[in-house]
Amino acid sequence: MIDIIILLIILGTACLAARAGFIKTVYGLLSSLIALVLAFFIYPVIEAILKLTPIYDGIRSWMMDRLPEIGSIGLQGQAAIIQESLGWMPDFITDKIVRNNNPEIYQLLGVNSLIEYMATFVADLCIMGIAVVICFIFVRVGLAIGVGVLDLVAKLPILKTANKWAGFIVGLIKGVLIVWLICLIVPFMMMIPGLDALNTLIEESVLMQLFYNHNIILQVITNLKA
Repeated sequence: MIDIIILLIILGTACLAARAGFIKTVYGLLSSLIALVLAFFIYPVIEAILKLTPIYDGIRSWMMDRLPEIGSIGLQGQAAIIQESLGWMPDFITDKIVRNNNPEIYQLLGVNSLIEYMATFVADLCIMGIAVVICFIFVRVGLAIGVGVLDLVAKLPILKTANKWAGFIVGLIKGVLIVWLICLIVPFMMMIPGLDALNTLIEESVLMQLFYNHNIILQVITNLKA
């Protein structure tokens, strides 16, 4: 059963890529990566513009209303309040807010209290995220226009067949990567109560044993960890 699922993932991805063609598939992947990288370079311009709009003040005011009233307390107490008030955010963000809770950052942000600091920090973070998304969309659309031109070239009779076969090969590689990524979470799935039988299914699967024991992604992660 698992072998069939693995084959469906790899062959399905390859067939979709073959239908799109090598040029379109690779360009689509690379254009998304390029758009994301460029977005991180140009987002400060959009961020500065957004901070002049009611959006920024609205987010900051919403955060101010959401946070509790705080009296005069020490740094440890402030850290606990930050963790509790912003517990809905990822830990690495709340940890950074705790670390940056000092007079220098207060002066940089132009705030005078812990409530103002938390509200401003979160508002800045939200505006930054919105700016990155906007930049990504604009760059991605521009690159999509370019892929349309390349796709027209790829449909020329002399290139059409080669383009589809090359796309199929790239799709196979993409499918293998997907299976390797799935294999990364398999050990954690086997720890879930009721999924004990998963280990037996894996041992009976020839393909799963192959990908599970020769997972290049996991090998790279392990080397980096070391």
